[in-house]
Amino acid sequence: MDNKVKIWFVGAGSGAPDLITVRGQRLLREADMIVYAGSLVNPALLENAKPGCEIHDSARLHLDQVMDLMIPAALAGQRVVRLHTGDPSIYGAIREQMDRLDAAGVEYEVCPGVSSFCGAAAALKKEYTLPGVSQTLILTRMEGRTPVPEGERIRALAAHGASMALFLSASMLEKLQAELLAGGEDARSAGLKGYDESTPCAIVYKATWPDERKIETTLGGLAQAAADAGITKTALILVGGFLGDEYELSKLYDAGFSTEFRKAESAAAPAGRRVLDASVICYTEKGVAAAERVSEALSRAPGLAVNSRIYQFSRNGGEKETDNVKEYFSDTNELMRKIFCAADDGKSGGADAENNLNSDNTVQVRTDAVIFVSAAGIAVRHIAPYAVSKTVDPAVIAVNDNCDYVIPLLSGHIGGANMIAEALAHELGAEAVITTASDGAGVKAVDTFAQENGFAIEDMRAAKLATAALLRRADADCDEMHGNGHGGQLADNKAEDRFVIRDIGRKCVLTIDDIQVMLRPLRYCIGIGCKKNTEPAQMAEFVSEVLSGAGISAKEIYRVASVDIKSGEAAIKAAADLLGAPFYVYSAEQLAGVDGEFAGSDFVQSVVGVDSVCERSAAAACGGAYRIVVGKQARNGMTVAVAERT
Repeated sequence: MDNKVKIWFVGAGSGAPDLITVRGQRLLREADMIVYAGSLVNPALLENAKPGCEIHDSARLHLDQVMDLMIPAALAGQRVVRLHTGDPSIYGAIREQMDRLDAAGVEYEVCPGVSSFCGAAAALKKEYTLPGVSQTLILTRMEGRTPVPEGERIRALAAHGASMALFLSASMLEKLQAELLAGGEDARSAGLKGYDESTPCAIVYKATWPDERKIETTLGGLAQAAADAGITKTALILVGGFLGDEYELSKLYDAGFSTEFRKAESAAAPAGRRVLDASVICYTEKGVAAAERVSEALSRAPGLAVNSRIYQFSRNGGEKETDNVKEYFSDTNELMRKIFCAADDGKSGGADAENNLNSDNTVQVRTDAVIFVSAAGIAVRHIAPYAVSKTVDPAVIAVNDNCDYVIPLLSGHIGGANMIAEALAHELGAEAVITTASDGAGVKAVDTFAQENGFAIEDMRAAKLATAALLRRADADCDEMHGNGHGGQLADNKAEDRFVIRDIGRKCVLTIDDIQVMLRPLRYCIGIGCKKNTEPAQMAEFVSEVLSGAGISAKEIYRVASVDIKSGEAAIKAAADLLGAPFYVYSAEQLAGVDGEFAGSDFVQSVVGVDSVCERSAAAACGGAYRIVVGKQARNGMTVAVAERT
């Protein structure tokens, strides 16, 4: 023990006497005086005190009385240990004690301890920070006789949906439960994932003590579970998805992930998420609740990053506006034009839809998916005047207002309606009603095959005929077609009699029977970074110039990509729409794991969490081997890079 330090604040640990640190135990053994929180600290720890040590229980003492014990002893040359439960820095009220010691000129130090929130997680065998679930742990308490700052009330904190450990709240669980649920509603109204009644919860009474008790329940049953168990104090309340069973594997031990100490075993491509803008349309009060369920389910769909917007029909223009409904409409045709038409002139289809430009040559971002919470017939009548072709139409889906059935109506393959419907049905616990012939027969359509493997189809009519030929063959399964999407021999040896894919210069031709489908390999991926609220027209101009300068056609673009915090950036989405390419996002962790040399920036690292956005995003989007063909290009807060799939 440092002879200059006369008073040590020591964390006693969460309960079990052998969970005190080695240093803490040594300090107890050398102390001349121990002042301990008798109502919370395990008295078994006092067995470490040496003979003659003066021991005081502070449970019935106020601050002045505690100081009147410790300061004179320290000034007299005695070694004093102030023994706190858990870790002294968490609800230990040590700051006010240290200020008194500073004023008295008494030297002191702090020895950390194992907090009860650590003990509770250990008791439950749980991890607070799970990839894809929560990377944030909130330590807090319910407001009681002691207030909390306005911005730290439970309702406000609950809106984050993060892992939460609540101290000093076991006696107020009915109020706590209500506040947590209210915070979850606030989160969902803002389009975020928040707590609900099904959110897992746990009550851990006296974690790591001999009489420890653990109760696992849900937020909806929290207060009743504690009441049934007779628990009113000395318990930690844990809330969050980390208590559940679903999570993503960490990159820490991923063989395909490079770190400072280990190279990736292979250039495994990170699984990005496809960004989709979705319009959810409802017509009734019951439909509003269903639309909210749909929107929330879309936010959870794996592999997708969905930005959804709810539109509600209202004859009076929306006098009953709520936080969840973003916009009201009274004219269905006006809304359909807004959603379907790519140009402001009100014309649907044709060159305007395919070019995705306004009359002033600025980019018009169109909805990727339109989801009607209504009868399928209502949806069909409303979309009929605006449907153009499967190459440009958005995905259109109908969901009944009980959320039992999810029915893709338009653009099942290229627009992704079938894929979205299946993902949505899974999250809703509903049934996806897929009616496309190829899916019903278990045959992968040619357009689906092309999309998944990075090809563009030159002649959609030929693709339809080829798929029909596959359907006529009972033994033909397009799943046996495979390829890397950038040329090369793609024929499956087991199915050479069924189809052939061969190179023709920079194109490929797929032959089924006597039907030929020309496929154009989509060779390039564009990575984009930009400052917040960049103008879409500026981004479109910049991207076009970069591609033109490199001699790359917009028709050769496989994916547009960025970091996931840019999933809602209109300028990047507009660039993807203009190029007719899907927009994918990757987490900073995923981008950091992409192997290669990139033009990095310390500033970007500090803001985003990875040193390069545009180059790493372009490389990640290639889905495998790649080469950077256009390094980082920068202009007015925008960065663009291009990678080729090799």
